[in-house]
Amino acid sequence: MEYEVEILLSSKIQIAKALDYYSKINELLPEKILEQLDLACDYLGKNPYFQKRYKNVRNIPIEIFPYILLFSVDEDRKLVKVISCFQTFQDPKKYPK
Repeated sequence: MEYEVEILLSSKIQIAKALDYYSKINELLPEKILEQLDLACDYLGKNPYFQKRYKNVRNIPIEIFPYILLFSVDEDRKLVKVISCFQTFQDPKKYPK
C-alpha cells in the first residue's frame, strides 16, 4: 500500500527559496530540482522507511543538489509529512525537531 506524501507549508517555502536561488545561477536548474524532488516524493510514497535521524524524523537526500527532505511517517494514516527541505550546508543543529 502506498503512502500519501504531504509537503508542509514550511517546506514549500524552503523549496521556493531554493528554486529562486538556483534560477539566478541557471534558468534550467529549478526544473532539475523539481524533478529530483518529485522522484524523492514518489519514492517516499512507496517506501518511507529511511533511517531515523532524530526521534521520529527521517531523511532522504535530493540527488545532485545539497538538500535533504526531513519527514515523519504516520503509520495509521499512511501519511508521510515532509517537514523540511534542509540545505546540507547548514549547521546540523538547525535540524527541525
